[in-house]
Amino acid sequence: MNNNYIQLSGPLFEQVEMEKIFPDSKYFVDCTPKIDPDTIQREYQKRVTESNFDLKAFVEKHFDPPISFVKKTRKDAPIQIYIETLWKDLRCEFPKEAHSTLIPLPKPHFIPGGRFREVYYWDSYFVALGHTKNPQIIKDIITNFSYLIKRYGFVPNGNRIYYLSRSQPPVFSLLLRLIETIDEKFALSHFESLEIEYQFWMNGENTLTKTGDVQKRVVRINNHLLNRYFDNEDSPRPESYREDVALYSNVISPKNFYRNLRASCESGWDFSSRFLENPTDLSSIETIDIAPIDLNCLLYLSEKTLCDFAKKLNFEKKSTFYKSKYINRKKAIGTLFWNEKKQFYFDYHIKKNCLKNICSLAGMFPLFMQIATKAQAASIAKKIETDFLHQGGAVTTTTISLQQWDSPNGWAPLIWVTYQGLLHYGYKHLAVEIKSRWIKTIETQFAKSGVLFEKYNVISPNELPQKGEYQNQTGFGWTNGIYTAMTEKE
Repeated sequence: MNNNYIQLSGPLFEQVEMEKIFPDSKYFVDCTPKIDPDTIQREYQKRVTESNFDLKAFVEKHFDPPISFVKKTRKDAPIQIYIETLWKDLRCEFPKEAHSTLIPLPKPHFIPGGRFREVYYWDSYFVALGHTKNPQIIKDIITNFSYLIKRYGFVPNGNRIYYLSRSQPPVFSLLLRLIETIDEKFALSHFESLEIEYQFWMNGENTLTKTGDVQKRVVRINNHLLNRYFDNEDSPRPESYREDVALYSNVISPKNFYRNLRASCESGWDFSSRFLENPTDLSSIETIDIAPIDLNCLLYLSEKTLCDFAKKLNFEKKSTFYKSKYINRKKAIGTLFWNEKKQFYFDYHIKKNCLKNICSLAGMFPLFMQIATKAQAASIAKKIETDFLHQGGAVTTTTISLQQWDSPNGWAPLIWVTYQGLLHYGYKHLAVEIKSRWIKTIETQFAKSGVLFEKYNVISPNELPQKGEYQNQTGFGWTNGIYTAMTEKE
């Protein structure tokens, strides 16, 4: 995958990353060679042994830096006006560029902002929610993802070469459902792409015969075919190379360690106690041993959408086939992932054949997809109010760790899923309370900083969030989208 990209592998790449000549590991992999990479490689091999060799100067001479998202503050402007201005900066063209790690796209698309200079899969749905008054923007997002699906068989984590070993939470069906109410013909025209993506997630299902069998992203548990997050590679991530190598030195059981890290990135929750054996130790990561509740809810919607679209397109056999799929998955979600004693949905540990004990907002996805029973929803709503609701909104998990997808942080996509899930089951007062506290947190921080962030501290809204493996980023795509969607509905 990285053979022709000297900013992704090889001696120059390793030296740049391990000597930390740039503060962010992602910086160099996003650089673009100014000339033929082979010429740069030969020049490097010639110069590297010289006593006065300056590595940083060499890189700056031979590589163009990545385009940085400019941090613009607008304390003097209303937040809505600031977001409207920001969208223009975040919407980028992606033409073909020689030697760049960027994957070109046919239509403009939004980047999140900060260090994230490319398109991200699941971010895009939450960005789209902020553009329902401009359907063409949503269509462009869908067109780009359909292009990627037909080219690669799936939507990569992001449109970078180094992301081609994994996807992200599959939100293509959510995007199609979003545009369906505006332009049904356009939505139906992407049936084939949705089917191709579904086949990517289900690849290998016919080889699974007994409980616990796994094949790539598919797992059989009892009589149910379910899914897990995965990555085709088991090596350090180029964009986090030195962090991964350093962490590896602390690993007791190294088998699949890098794959587990990468699979967590496919989940979008990089990183969280959800995917750790020891909730406070990242080196104990075990992502591929877990069937996540949120992923299986998203694939339920893919199956349901394929069934509904096939029926409208008069593909009767396919409609019947996908109906059996989503009915079986719905049964599994309602039973296998449900903890009767704790009255909440949890992830399922494949090897241990039991539920995990990390309580997270991933458990809201059955309400978001309207899979839960009324009784289950009632118990969940009570737990959200008592355990998750804080001064600044709803916390991501009830676990305190050093990871950014844990307490005390709140994230826009999960706030939206929780808000909508509660509304679906009639818990309007609680939903509105969460929304109001979240909006206040964003507005309070905007008044102080003049920018929007990717995540917030919802337990102590005036304090910084848990950092994770990188600093809190500004921009920020999904925060802008969800804030817009929530305030437009008032």
